[in-house]
Amino acid sequence: MRKVVITGGPGCGKTSLVNYLEKLGYYTLPEVFQTANSEERMLLEKLYETDLLKFEERVFKMQINLENKIPPTQDLAFLDRGCGDIIAYLRVYGFSAPEWMIKLSKNRYDAIFVLDLIKSLKLTGRRGRKRKEVHKEIISTYKNLGYQPVRVPQMSIRDRAMFILKYVKDKIYL
Repeated sequence: MRKVVITGGPGCGKTSLVNYLEKLGYYTLPEVFQTANSEERMLLEKLYETDLLKFEERVFKMQINLENKIPPTQDLAFLDRGCGDIIAYLRVYGFSAPEWMIKLSKNRYDAIFVLDLIKSLKLTGRRGRKRKEVHKEIISTYKNLGYQPVRVPQMSIRDRAMFILKYVKDKIYL
């Protein structure tokens, strides 16, 4: 099983790209928050407002559980974010990641692709806050976890998908 993370700061096109890869027939995992039912979302929203550390720990555990549900018959899965993203968000908000999170995040993925931010996109609210800082921290966090993130420039969704698929074919499936 090869797991490939598609990541970057808010507003870089992660979800659109992962959805495109799914339409091409690849196995994908959505961003973990999208998998939460309405009751879980309410709890997560409350934790986000009252205890960011517990919020991120909960999201991390949900991410691990989601990844563990990838069918063993799947040879390749594209993930909308990975465990390193959660550690990066903790750091942006002034927390140190617990050692168990760091340990579970290492040697977990076969490739990390960081999408450049879409510069023309203007985000407001929570998603727009600290957008560039989050983006930089995601890159730094994955490097600190021992990965070599691959930068994916801003281009069409199709071209980004082809860029990633070529890399996967050339570097992962040698």
